[in-house]
Amino acid sequence: MLRFGAEYSPKRTYSIARRYIDTRYNIDVAVRDEQISTAMVHILLCLAQEDCHGYGIMQRSAERLGPGTLYGALKRMLTSGWVEESGAVDEADSRRRFYRIAPKGRDALAAELGRMRAIVDHPVARKITCGLGVLEA
Repeated sequence: MLRFGAEYSPKRTYSIARRYIDTRYNIDVAVRDEQISTAMVHILLCLAQEDCHGYGIMQRSAERLGPGTLYGALKRMLTSGWVEESGAVDEADSRRRFYRIAPKGRDALAAELGRMRAIVDHPVARKITCGLGVLEA
């Protein structure tokens, strides 16, 4: 049986690792602590281009989002302040609500894209993707 000393604590080890990653990749701790899903990334990418209503986001998203996923994520992002309603009105359908990305949402998107870039730029990831012909050496 493997025993750890009194100084070992999984929670302490995790916090040391998080602190290292945060400083290494310049991740804002406040942004990092809020969970961001893949659906949220796609929604924020769509809204970074232009204000849009929910159905428009579903059509423009690279990942085909269902209405449950989309509106659940929008609701979470509205409460966290990442997205806000723009107040624009569609002449064809006045029931549509338009959304825009908030400054806090831009920060969250930038942090997540930075995290993804760090993963892709990792030497092991580059070696694997070069071997698959995805990236050049």
